[in-house]
Amino acid sequence: MSEIEYLKFEDWQKEVSRNRLNDVWLVVYSFKKESDREHNGEYATFCAILPNKEDLIKKVLMNSSWEISYDYGCPEFWLDMREGKIHYERFGSSFNEIPFEPLVICRSFYGLREDSVELSEEFRLYHNLYHDRRKDEFIFIDESGEEDVAAKIEKTDDDFVVSIKIRYLRDFLAAKNTVLIRFHDHIRYSRRDLTKDLGTDIIRLKGAGENFCYEIIINPKPELAIKNWMAFSRFLAKDVLPPFQEPCHSEYKLLKGEKTKAYEKFIVGVDDEGRPIERSCDPRNLSVKEYLTPVFFKREVLKKYYDQPSKYTVGDNYLSCGTLWGMRYGQNPRLVHAWLGDLGEYLPHNEQLHWKQFNVPPEGELGPATIKRELLAEPSEPDETTHKFKYEFEKFSEFWKDKFGWYLFLPLRKDDEHFMKSLHVPVSEEPLEFDQQILALAKILPDLLL
Repeated sequence: MSEIEYLKFEDWQKEVSRNRLNDVWLVVYSFKKESDREHNGEYATFCAILPNKEDLIKKVLMNSSWEISYDYGCPEFWLDMREGKIHYERFGSSFNEIPFEPLVICRSFYGLREDSVELSEEFRLYHNLYHDRRKDEFIFIDESGEEDVAAKIEKTDDDFVVSIKIRYLRDFLAAKNTVLIRFHDHIRYSRRDLTKDLGTDIIRLKGAGENFCYEIIINPKPELAIKNWMAFSRFLAKDVLPPFQEPCHSEYKLLKGEKTKAYEKFIVGVDDEGRPIERSCDPRNLSVKEYLTPVFFKREVLKKYYDQPSKYTVGDNYLSCGTLWGMRYGQNPRLVHAWLGDLGEYLPHNEQLHWKQFNVPPEGELGPATIKRELLAEPSEPDETTHKFKYEFEKFSEFWKDKFGWYLFLPLRKDDEHFMKSLHVPVSEEPLEFDQQILALAKILPDLLL
């Protein structure tokens, strides 16, 4: 980029005028500086939410000046001199009385505490975002328990950078029938004398489109130099991010009758030619007998869940992901099994896909615990050895504590609870998995002896 292109902000002209709908992230707040031997610059970006009304959008794009300031979004009082009344504004005031709403709120504490920026509470609650305070990331958790970073706040040497994934932002805007307005105010300095190319008069450049406007002011006069900077330019701009045509929120789709669940087919047997027989796990199309068709899987199907004990619980004949979903399962000496109907009733579709990878033709009988508990309504010991161990270990620990008043095995610290939770008979022949279980036993038993 040449020096003149640099001062004309040709890079930012392209940025505010281009189509960003297919981008993944959008910076909605930023303040940064740049400096080298030839240049100096300051770049400020802010944003606000505006009702999706054509006349309001046109009014905002009539000029490049900001109608709000960085402190917009905090409540304030103002005095109407004509009426003599004091008014309260929830988000503060804006020029031209344009009804903005804040998406990012800047907090300042008079230099006595560190400044901060916050995301709109409504946006966070709309997507039920979990705030990972250590990383300053906002996590979206879908109905199957999968996590995705929806927004993040990054601390820089100059200030903060707030970025939001566009699909979450446009979904939120659609629900509110609003658009997002981004405001830009950038300044650049140059040490080069450009009067031969640009002359000595102040240059004004303007550009506008359906979803943007900008104004550039270039002052090439060396006699107006500030701190040895020979040329100066300023870029004022606005751009608009539109909403989706309608919300993508799962609750909205459900109420519209558009949220449908997909169901996979699983192998339930083989025919006379040895070819697998598959049946859909859609519980709506299964009789009671068909619902209770056992489907078999390699034991490796459980490894994904054992490997993430903070997320999944592999219990005695019950697998769950927090309170999002859970399903009964059983085991025989070689395989894991589940009812065909349960696979469709209780597993999200992406979990069905995971189980389908390990689906095999039926082999062996159902586990004794499944037969007794689910078919005969009788109590039973667990099928899997480690569940028996966990049950007896807990019972023995409580017995010892009640009898002697102290624990023979100290309770695991919170940071070590995953050793007990993920303890299992290895589901593969991998030495690493075996070593991990030996390490877990060493942590649970000898390490805890007083």
